[in-house]
Amino acid sequence: MKDVMNMKSAYNVWKRAGRPRGESSLLIEKKCAKRALRSSVWQAIAKKDYELKQKIIESRKYDSRTFHKLVNSKRNKQGRFITDLYVGNQRYQEDNILCGFMIIFKLLGDRPPMTSSTMYLMKSRILNTN
Repeated sequence: MKDVMNMKSAYNVWKRAGRPRGESSLLIEKKCAKRALRSSVWQAIAKKDYELKQKIIESRKYDSRTFHKLVNSKRNKQGRFITDLYVGNQRYQEDNILCGFMIIFKLLGDRPPMTSSTMYLMKSRILNTN
């Protein structure tokens, strides 16, 4: 909570000073406050994750129902967000993921149409798997 208040006050001071750019001490102070806030948020997330893992380990020893409930909740929380995307040898992350998806769909659209021989091979493979 302290970091949030520091960030808000640093932002308000910077805003009242006319939002200076460059080597302004107010801008540097605002950036440091933002960095501290982000750091504390990530630490809180890591702490919560660690506590959940410890709870899973403890419940595994004593209560299988709670153990499975916690494991399933952990599974459901993961995979909601795509953090990394690989297209060939290129890695896209965070803001660039959209560019990666655009490249994938462009590559899919640029594929040459299937010839009759390719269609025949695909149909024969499908029939052989059944």
